[in-house]
Parts: sequence; C-alpha cells; structure tokens
Amino acid sequence: MQKNKSQETKKKKTIIILSRYERQQKLYNLFKNHIGRLNGTNMLKIFEELYGDIRNYTKFQMYFIWTTLIKPEMNWLRKTTNCFIGVERDGTDWTYFVVKDKKDIEFYVHILETSAKRCKAMVKRANKAVEEKHYKKL
Repeated sequence: MQKNKSQETKKKKTIIILSRYERQQKLYNLFKNHIGRLNGTNMLKIFEELYGDIRNYTKFQMYFIWTTLIKPEMNWLRKTTNCFIGVERDGTDWTYFVVKDKKDIEFYVHILETSAKRCKAMVKRANKAVEEKHYKKL
C-alpha cells in the first residue's frame, strides 16, 4: 500500500512539559541575555526558548501556556530574585527585559499607577453601592 504525500510529509509534533523549577531556571538564564529595554525579547522568542517550535502548538495551547505557566513564573522572578523583568509596549508588540535604569521602568510604573487608580475607583463604587443600597434596586 502506498502512502500519500500528506502522510509522508507529516512530522510528529513534540510538546514539551516543564516543571515549575525548570521554567524558572530557563527564564532566569534566558533573561541574563536580555538586560535593558534595547536588548529585550518578545513573547514568541520566550515561548520558543522554553517550549520549542511554536508550530507544535495551537494558538489556544500557546495562550494557555503563556498566561498560566510562563507569565506567573516571570512574576515570581520579579518578586523573589534579582531578575526584575520589565515590559514595554509598542502598539501590539510587547518587549520583555531585565530593568537596568529608570527609563526601563517607566512603562511598568505607568501600568501600576493606572491599576492603583482603577482600584481606588472600584472602592468608591463599592462604597456608593452600599450607601445608596443598590441591592434594593435589583
């Protein structure tokens, strides 16, 4: 029986599974080479460094891995090591790097200040809802 061309060219896709410790170590070592915003890296390069060829994953798998596995480890590194990962956005492109100077933290500080303002606004709304008994209007 002959194989058709699509069966011959089909390669087996390998999906990599990493422990939390392995992700942390790989990220830490990766970011040693990305110090300063001018020497940053992007999401796809980070993903490929940890999990290999992106063609082995669906978009949903990549999104899930990025949001539930990679980003939390980047936050962990930021909180617990000397590897403070900064971020900068240019349109839809995000660049990740280890902060080196004040200019590197501007965007990160802006994000935090905006989040703090939103939290204060929600506290005001919650207090107003209680004071005006919004629950009675349901």
